[in-house]
Amino acid sequence: MLGVSLLSFEEFKKNLKILLVEDDILALSILEKLISKEKYRVFTAKNGVEGVEVFKKEGVDIIVSDINMPEMNGLDMVRELKRIDKNIKVLFLSAYSDVNHIIDALELKAESYILKPFDASTLISNIQKVAYINYSIYISSKEDERRAREETLKNKIAFIEEIAHHWRQPLNAVSLNLELISAMLDDIEMDKDSRKLIDEAIETSMCSMQKLSEVITNFSQVMNSNSKKSEYLYKIFQRYKNIYTKSIENIKLKIELDINQDLIFEGHVESLQTIANEMIKNSIEAMERRGIENGTITISAKKSNGYLVINIKDNALGIDEVIGDRLFEPYVSTKIKSHGEGMGLYLVYKALKQHLGGSISYKNLKNGCKFIIKIPQEHSTKE
Repeated sequence: MLGVSLLSFEEFKKNLKILLVEDDILALSILEKLISKEKYRVFTAKNGVEGVEVFKKEGVDIIVSDINMPEMNGLDMVRELKRIDKNIKVLFLSAYSDVNHIIDALELKAESYILKPFDASTLISNIQKVAYINYSIYISSKEDERRAREETLKNKIAFIEEIAHHWRQPLNAVSLNLELISAMLDDIEMDKDSRKLIDEAIETSMCSMQKLSEVITNFSQVMNSNSKKSEYLYKIFQRYKNIYTKSIENIKLKIELDINQDLIFEGHVESLQTIANEMIKNSIEAMERRGIENGTITISAKKSNGYLVINIKDNALGIDEVIGDRLFEPYVSTKIKSHGEGMGLYLVYKALKQHLGGSISYKNLKNGCKFIIKIPQEHSTKE
């Protein structure tokens, strides 16, 4: 699921909060130990008044409660709590098969009415059933979240494609006009400082437009590339290593390649070129932004369990955990907002998914980050 992480049922259970309300202290202690063994988070109260207080403080998911208790009985407690959360799940425990109590429990939409004495498996089985109901609701909400994100993503892609289609010609026109202005300045008398200021402004504008043009070109290649050919994997990354180590001035940059030079990549080479370029550029930009003077990028590749696995590690201090799974969505940037478009890693994700059947994930390290790219071998390599 794009940008949506799902917990397994066992993981989900560990986050479920169960409030156990029982006025018999010994029974309360035994039940707490019994339920805690199943990896639920258990809170306790000795009567209905305490139960309401605990609920308000902890926001529990399931209530397991006796009925006959001093100060406030279990039925009145649940009526109070239903005003706060009408969807709270309830299991009643009682030594009495009083018809009125059973009717009251049904009206409160209790999941179970368990008569004392009962065996441990009966209680655990009933709690498990309720936990599965909560888990189904959780899965359903995540599915709704996934659909919403996919719809948002679809709209973003359509918007970006519109930009790619309409912006190329105006960008070229602006570039030509800037070149014309630069040429015309040769015929205008002005002091050196003013000329230098104008030249720098023109150069900065040209660089900004060039970057935007590159983003549009890369996006168009990723979206529309249909060609399939082969190239040595090492040479693809070696090409971008040479480009960046020669062009970067403010970082002492070291790019190490641990790739078998006989490994041939077969598939959408343009997509892998986009991946190589964007991943190296992403690390370098992070280093520049964070003042890393001695930058190291290590790129390794190997075949493993039917996949070509490419690892890209850097010492750029890692990814902000707030970004999380949204890192590979468009316009989600690792940069300061004014310094980047938030498209580079999305282009990598799109190239992998659309043309190579692959995936990308990341893991923060002590002083940097490791990106893990996996491409099925039938889409990628031979020796």
